[in-house]
Amino acid sequence: MQHMLFSDPIKLNAVRYAEKEALSFKDKRFTYREFNERINQLAHALQGIGI
Repeated sequence: MQHMLFSDPIKLNAVRYAEKEALSFKDKRFTYREFNERINQLAHALQGIGI
């Protein structure tokens, strides 16, 4: 049985809809590609401190 990770749909959308807007809040906007990159940066930072 294969489990879906939280990041799987985000990665898939980053490939399918790379330049479409994924998230906006106030004056900040992120494409699916940018959102995926930010999530990866956060995940690596958390891993780096042992979380």
